[in-house]
Amino acid sequence: MKVKLSEIADCLEMTMQNWEQYYNKKTGEFVALPDYDRNEEDEMLAEEIEESDNYIRLPNQYEIREFDIMVDFAESLDDEEATYKLSKALNGRKPFRHFKDEIFYLGIREEYFAFQKSKYLQIAENWCKENNIEYIKE
Repeated sequence: MKVKLSEIADCLEMTMQNWEQYYNKKTGEFVALPDYDRNEEDEMLAEEIEESDNYIRLPNQYEIREFDIMVDFAESLDDEEATYKLSKALNGRKPFRHFKDEIFYLGIREEYFAFQKSKYLQIAENWCKENNIEYIKE
C-alpha cells in the first residue's frame, strides 16, 4: 500500500504536544493517541499499537523542529530587512507568537506556509524511506 506524502505532511502539520500519531501500514489509516489522560477507547488503541507490527509512529513535535523551520525560512529570504525582523522575533520572548505576527505584518504568511509545507513533505519523504514505506509524491 502506498501513502501520499501530502497526507503525512497534513498529519505533521497537526502535531500537538503530548500526542503521538501513527500510520497503520496495513490499512493506510492515521491515528492519534494522547500520552496521558486516555479514555477506554484510547487504551484499546494503545494496546493494539503495542501488540501489532502494523503501526509506525510519525515524527513528533520534537523531531519536526518547527523552530528550525522558522529559522530556515527567515534565512532563505532575499529581503535583508525581513530576515532581520524575523530573526529578531525568533530570538526574543515568545518567538513562535512574534514570528507569526511578523510574517503577517510583512505580508509573507502564504510564503511561509508554502515553505513550511515543503519542509513537512521533506520530513514525510525521509520518514517513508527510513521505515520502508512506499509513497506517492504529489
